[in-house]
Amino acid sequence: MLQITAVPSDGVHTIASQFTGLKNGQLYRITAWVKSLAGANFEIVANDLAPAATNVGAGVFDFEEQRIVYSNGPAKAGLAEGPEDWQQVWIDVPTQTGQFVVNFYLLESHGNSNFKGDGQMGIVLGGFSVAPP
Repeated sequence: MLQITAVPSDGVHTIASQFTGLKNGQLYRITAWVKSLAGANFEIVANDLAPAATNVGAGVFDFEEQRIVYSNGPAKAGLAEGPEDWQQVWIDVPTQTGQFVVNFYLLESHGNSNFKGDGQMGIVLGGFSVAPP
């Protein structure tokens, strides 16, 4: 598990990972297990780095209201409540290149990714995966 806390500085609060060796033209589900701390929300953004017609998809999740705020690009988002305040969130997005760069963003309660942290708001990232849905 990894705890991500918004430090008292202005800007985005994110962690990124790259996945390679995936099958070109395949739809993948990018899933994360997340627990909100102090009212934080969460966003997943995936980019397959194609030179043209890049597949960039995103999903924004509001944990307090248990809802998907939006998904964009080719992504289709999902959310399921887990035990002990854990949330399973995902986006389904295709890759043209067999790879993704994935950013996990900590969001303020109203969905803003660019904000001054308070040293308390954060998430616990319990794990993530990329696999066909």
